[in-house]
Amino acid sequence: MERLRKAALQLRRNRRDICKERGLAAVTSIFDDDYVPLGDDAVFAGVDATAEELVLYSENRLQRERAKVGLLTKWALAGLATEMTMHEANGLLSSLRYQAEHFQSKYPDDTTGKRMEQVTARLSDDFSFLSRFKLSTGGYYIGPEKVLETIRHEFGQAIGNGDLVIEATDAFLKSSFRGEDRTMYSVFNNLVRNSYQWAHRAGRKQALVRFDAQTVEYMGEDWDEETETSFAALKTQDILVVEDNGPGVTPGLGDTVFDPSVSGRGSAGIGLHLCRAVLEAGANTIILSDEKSELGGAVFKVGPQRLLRPNEPRSASVAQPREAELADALDSMVELVNEGFNSEAAELADVYEEAAGLAVRIRLRGVGTALDERLLEAVDAFDHAVRSARPIKAKHPSP
Repeated sequence: MERLRKAALQLRRNRRDICKERGLAAVTSIFDDDYVPLGDDAVFAGVDATAEELVLYSENRLQRERAKVGLLTKWALAGLATEMTMHEANGLLSSLRYQAEHFQSKYPDDTTGKRMEQVTARLSDDFSFLSRFKLSTGGYYIGPEKVLETIRHEFGQAIGNGDLVIEATDAFLKSSFRGEDRTMYSVFNNLVRNSYQWAHRAGRKQALVRFDAQTVEYMGEDWDEETETSFAALKTQDILVVEDNGPGVTPGLGDTVFDPSVSGRGSAGIGLHLCRAVLEAGANTIILSDEKSELGGAVFKVGPQRLLRPNEPRSASVAQPREAELADALDSMVELVNEGFNSEAAELADVYEEAAGLAVRIRLRGVGTALDERLLEAVDAFDHAVRSARPIKAKHPSP
């Protein structure tokens, strides 16, 4: 499979070069309806595979991607259920934490009370961790020092017990790499958690995780203000490195460790997949190094996708018309109301407000497109769901 992977990569490179020579677009996507082969045997130069092997390899990849989509769809539904459940659970958890703190203030010397307060605080942190994989649109960018602070807080108990040691080199602390806050928290927490668990499964009395950084050079572009032209320039970029003293990754897994459901310890196998997905949503990525760490375990690198995975284009994003987005959102809100999750649907009232306003304009000026009709149907369906829903008594928030 590795031979065929490299052959397919070489084929794409050859095709890109030929397209550039002909002045054609070098990148195609699944959204191109007029894709036509170049008809040039030069595309097979240096390709260590037959055309039949490449077809079979592509079919294999297609089947794997289809399996991923099915699995991710199932997990997406589970994630929606988690969000709904956490909406209620957070209220109960807040009350539990309040009661634990109150008990500890009245009986400060009670060891059981101290432990209860610690457990509820940790449980609250763990539940909060579930939402960190969401890419925040209003977050801020943080650097290595803030990441290290968060890691030491998240794993404070294991570090305090001497079960886990976190090392950070000067190169890591001085690194210029920055990332969206919740993304960085999610990725590095997941990497440390994996390292911690694998080290202990391998019989290490103390798990060791080291944060480091490497500076790489690459050819980029600068802008000349006087001539108003761009020119090639040598640039540098910091890459963050996470390595551990665990047993390392099973030989042969390679890049497949980022596929959903791939796990060597019986877990869901979603952590690394989400790490890569959320990073690549922001033009960064994560890779597994081919070499083992000098500590004995695995080495992961986090940095710009254009440097770490230059031959893997980012997924094309196709912006939907606003009418389509609102119609899809209303469909989901109808499902919430029909299932009895009225409070969750009520939180999305601003979506209905915008859709209803747009629907009024469409009705007054007349339906012009199928998309207009689609939005009107979605608004009517939501109106019907709300009118059919049984009213519920408002619940007062827990202390």
